[in-house]
Amino acid sequence: MRYSYTIRHIPGKSITTANTLSRLLLAGSVTPKDNDLMEDTDIYVDAVLEGLPTSSKYLTDLREQLQSDSVCSQVMKFCAEGWPDRNQLQGVVKHYWSERAVLSVHNGLLLCGTRLVIPANMRNAVLDKIHEGHQGVVKCRERARQAVWWPGLSNQISELVLKCRLCIQERIKVREPERPWQNLGADLFTLKDKNYLFVVDYFSRYVEIAQLSPTRSANVIVHLKSIFARNGMPEVLITDNGPQFACQEMRDFAKDYCFEHVTSSPRYPQSNGKSERQQL
Repeated sequence: MRYSYTIRHIPGKSITTANTLSRLLLAGSVTPKDNDLMEDTDIYVDAVLEGLPTSSKYLTDLREQLQSDSVCSQVMKFCAEGWPDRNQLQGVVKHYWSERAVLSVHNGLLLCGTRLVIPANMRNAVLDKIHEGHQGVVKCRERARQAVWWPGLSNQISELVLKCRLCIQERIKVREPERPWQNLGADLFTLKDKNYLFVVDYFSRYVEIAQLSPTRSANVIVHLKSIFARNGMPEVLITDNGPQFACQEMRDFAKDYCFEHVTSSPRYPQSNGKSERQQL
């Protein structure tokens, strides 16, 4: 052969002189198709922003705070000019590196996918808004995923909910059951225009369902008596404060049949969450 050579692989980061032809963007190389794609992207992002539960004033304030926040402004610069290697990043900016593929800047706003990135000095207010209804950790995280993001958001939500004084005060302290049919949860639900009574055993997760017609407390009690006759009497029955449960008839029923009827607080309905989750 005329030439004799050895092929050796060199990682791209070790090549100091890059291949000009493959890396240099030629003037006029942006095609009409590229322009159409960018226009479609802008339309999509605008639609996402319009669907977020925020006001135009809040978005204006958010733009100003993003620019004044040293971390977020640096992240926005990287989104526009390119990201360095992770080991070249300093401080909190490192926490954004793993999400760099979905971070973008649009009309002065920093987005993570379709969620607004919130700067540090606005986060406490956002957390308070997320936990406004005193929902549990799972529900609060679901609310956050609809609109906002920042590094460590999930852990901060958990900490906020677990340390919330109102949630601690209102949380029902029912001892864990030691045997089947000791603690029960009951709730009502509707499926295909029909109403049902739902009862779940907290120990075994065994479920009983009875159709209700009508949904008056007297009818609920009749079905509870039937369920108790088949399975035995519980020590504790946990329900929400629906009119079928928070009534004198139910209190008399619990007294006559010697079980404790515990209702969740109107401000803390998730304390009856086991029966509600079991319906999903």
